[in-house]
Amino acid sequence: MPYFLSLTNTVDVHNVSLVPSDNPLTIWEGTQIEVQCVVNSNAVPTPTITWYLGSTNITSTASINKTSIILTGNRQDNNKTLNCSATNNNKPTKTVVTTLNVECKYFIFRGKKWTFHILEQSVNQQTKVFIILN
Repeated sequence: MPYFLSLTNTVDVHNVSLVPSDNPLTIWEGTQIEVQCVVNSNAVPTPTITWYLGSTNITSTASINKTSIILTGNRQDNNKTLNCSATNNNKPTKTVVTTLNVECKYFIFRGKKWTFHILEQSVNQQTKVFIILN
């Protein structure tokens, strides 16, 4: 009677990182940024990825394959942590964390609300920053 041996190649999650990797991650209030959770590409089986903003599971708002998420700068999220966790093969979860720095687009001076826009211009390897108030 012949015997068949089935081998399954598995590779654990051992590296998880965020792109962009800034910590803190600065985002302007009201603007959007895509954050990617990058797991070692040879992980088998495909890892389960979970996203948290503070203590809230936000995985349901992630892309179809859960590897990226779109965040909108919200003042209430300032100083909250953004976590991406990945696991496979019933091994402990690997997590990467960054802190959100949500910056406001306006300030109040002498009772008037001013909105500002920051423009960068690079000329001859020099960057000039312009702040426009209106």
